[in-house]
Amino acid sequence: MTIPNMITIMRLVLVPAVVLAMLQERWDWAFAGFLIAGISDGV
Repeated sequence: MTIPNMITIMRLVLVPAVVLAMLQERWDWAFAGFLIAGISDGV
């Protein structure tokens, strides 16, 4: 598996985690997941 594919899979896994964190009003965890996904855009 290539690195770009691993980054894409990581982002797909982060989506439900961020949504769940937002629904539970865990804004710190939601922001952390969003930040990781955003940083992966820069890579």
